[in-house]
Amino acid sequence: MAGTRKVYTPEFKLQAVQMITEQKLSVAEVARRLGHREPAPRREEGGPQEGCRGVTAAHI
Repeated sequence: MAGTRKVYTPEFKLQAVQMITEQKLSVAEVARRLGHREPAPRREEGGPQEGCRGVTAAHI
């Protein structure tokens, strides 16, 4: 699915970083407070996806 990337101002980025470092909030909490979707979990390229059938934490 193609789309345009959102451009964030330096002030917005600074606010987000300060919320994480000074208020000790998680990235997900900052995203919620700033009105954005929670970021999707990332995985290493080519590695197994967590939650796949037959794949457990022991396989990762």
